[in-house]
Formats: sequence, structure tokens, C-alpha cells
Amino acid sequence: MYGYNLVSEEKNSIWKIVVTDDSLKNKDGSVKAKVKAIAEIVDDVSNDLWDIIYYKDMVAFKLPIEHKTYIYSKLYWNARCGECFDKLKVLRK
Repeated sequence: MYGYNLVSEEKNSIWKIVVTDDSLKNKDGSVKAKVKAIAEIVDDVSNDLWDIIYYKDMVAFKLPIEHKTYIYSKLYWNARCGECFDKLKVLRK
């Protein structure tokens, strides 16, 4: 038995904006009003012009392969990624 489920899915043509950072959510799970401002920027700016957007105390990170844009607080982003992606684990086989 495998430790994963292998499935075939159709390509998703709709971009999703994802917020998992608890500091950007209200107690009821909805996103804070300030997040909507960066989401509007993400939606307005052409996708081919950016990979990361810094706006006020937030960061939008585009992950084209999944058609998702993740929004994080700068505090979380800096703790996880800093100023570069050198901390990412890379496996080459």
C-alpha cells in the first residue's frame, strides 16, 4: 500500500487567493478588511508582472503551478522566507 493517494484532476482555470495566516483572520474565520486591499491589487495587476507583492504589512506570493496566491503577514513571511528562498529544501534526483 502507498502512503499517498494518486488522483487525476482537471486543470483549474480559476485563480484562488488563499489566507491561512491566523493573524490576517477574524475570530469567526473571515479575513480582515485590510486583506481585501491586497487581494484587489493581486486581481488588478497582470499576473506576468509579479511573483511576490509587498503591501503594507502583508505579502502576496503567487504559486502558478497551483493557480493560487497566498497572502501572509510580513512577520510570518520574514520568519519563514526572509529576503530570499535560500531556506527552501531542494531535492534533486
